[in-house]
Amino acid sequence: MKLFKGPRTTKIILSCLLAVLPLAAALLIVSRFILHDHHPQSAQTITAQTIPGKKPDGDVGRGNPFDPKSGIKIDRYGQVVGVNFPDKVTDDRQLQEDAALDRAYYNSLKPPSDFDRLGGLSDSNSAMHLKAARFFNIQWADGKPRLVTPEGDVFFSLGVNGVTNNETYTKVTGSSERRKLFEWVPDINGEYKGAFIGKDSFSFYMANKYRKTGSMPTFNQFFAEAADRIKKWGFNSIGVWTPAPQAEASGMPYTLMLPLNGMAKPKEIKVFDIFADGAAKAIDDAFKKTLPAHKDDPNLIGYFVDNEYRYDLFMSTVPKMKASTSGLKKRLVKMLLNEYGTLDSFNKGWNTKFTSFSGLYETPLPIRTQQAKNDLEQYFRLYLDAFYRTVRAEFKKYDPNHLLLGDRWLSHPVQNPHLRAILSEEAGKYMDVISINYYSRTLDTAMLSDVYEKSGHRPILLSEWSYGTNVQGLAPIVLGPGATEQERGRRYRSYVEGAAALGFVVGAHWFDYVDQAAGGRFFEGLYGEHYNTGLVNVADRPYKTFLNEVMAANGDIYDVLLGRKEPFR
Repeated sequence: MKLFKGPRTTKIILSCLLAVLPLAAALLIVSRFILHDHHPQSAQTITAQTIPGKKPDGDVGRGNPFDPKSGIKIDRYGQVVGVNFPDKVTDDRQLQEDAALDRAYYNSLKPPSDFDRLGGLSDSNSAMHLKAARFFNIQWADGKPRLVTPEGDVFFSLGVNGVTNNETYTKVTGSSERRKLFEWVPDINGEYKGAFIGKDSFSFYMANKYRKTGSMPTFNQFFAEAADRIKKWGFNSIGVWTPAPQAEASGMPYTLMLPLNGMAKPKEIKVFDIFADGAAKAIDDAFKKTLPAHKDDPNLIGYFVDNEYRYDLFMSTVPKMKASTSGLKKRLVKMLLNEYGTLDSFNKGWNTKFTSFSGLYETPLPIRTQQAKNDLEQYFRLYLDAFYRTVRAEFKKYDPNHLLLGDRWLSHPVQNPHLRAILSEEAGKYMDVISINYYSRTLDTAMLSDVYEKSGHRPILLSEWSYGTNVQGLAPIVLGPGATEQERGRRYRSYVEGAAALGFVVGAHWFDYVDQAAGGRFFEGLYGEHYNTGLVNVADRPYKTFLNEVMAANGDIYDVLLGRKEPFR
């Protein structure tokens, strides 16, 4: 039951490094030391690998890692060989010409005209009787919970997660077969050195940026360009999996993750073991070191507790664990001892034949009876209450100003009505906002309404989601890809506008800024995700047809939110 301490950040030092180092070198440092820079599956190191055939710890509908035996070949620009599409790059001259085309395109765009300086609805405070405060907050208006800016304007958070190029790096070594996937990999000591991380991982995206401009951008240059672009596309927030120093310096509203990664995580299941020895103290220590730095920042919307816990496996997994290595199992047995009192009573209720209560600690507990299921449900509630209550108490001790945005539930648990009810009722007691990483072909408004009602009318943030196509040879992140970029864009409009029209959804955060590497993202080894999730592709070419629909939705968001316009269907 020992705790693991995750990496510690030294914000000032890293900010200076990011300002002056080439992007690849800076990214290596950031990947190792910043808590909030990458997507959850990267865990705490850049060398984590998924197991062939095993779905990553993200959404259970997203288990589509790169298959080294697929026969895919990748060209010198990081594109899939044999897949033809209109914007495919075939020579360096095209990328060089893109520099002027980019300037013309991005200079032609402007953020929505009704946005205030933070992306809220200008002058909505008086019309909606909202009050200014020092920080983002939740207020009720027109019978709905509204996210409100420090200046008192209503705010719908149109966010982009992963404003970084972290996902564009791919393993180019590892075996002779791996090397054969690529038509071209440059000498690590040559002019493309800045596009490598270590000796094994290379970003074709960064190589294309170099080809386009003749120089390798620093991290701050990369981020400033990306932030400017997403604002012009109508986004108003920086989501997580983005380096905290850059998110803070962007001037845009942003979100962060609480520093719980790397501590009290049992190997059997991805949840936080709040009953592990020293768990509460570890939380207190981490919050004390991390939260005061951002406590007074008015642009910080709030913190997510953590990401994509496997609550759907909790009641089937914890009884099988050992109390010698798990506080979760130890606390379960304690609850059962208190509830049953005698061994005969427990054996009858669970249909077991234990000869002593001590046998429960290290032995898997079979779930054979309805009484056993009822007890585990009671324990799950006890666990959630203890976890959420502890996190909120420690959070408010060091940051009384910002919102607690929930723990980014997976789509799968909330599709189970009974499990959803438990999660909603318990989270609703302590969270300011309920967050769901909701990857789905369609928006389940009945499910969202159920969460809203059962949580005691807590607003909902759709904290991570995306759509893709296979037009450029990448995998779609949600089953049933859009046939075209226009269809992908229409799905974006339907999802975002449909969510806003509900009135109790306060934001939707897209994943992510740039497509994942065609060979799989590097921090999952040889089997990384390789999805079409980006607003731009590996050649840094924006998906303009898709983005036209994105800009239409983002530009109409407040008319839809306030019922002045019907959502796109």
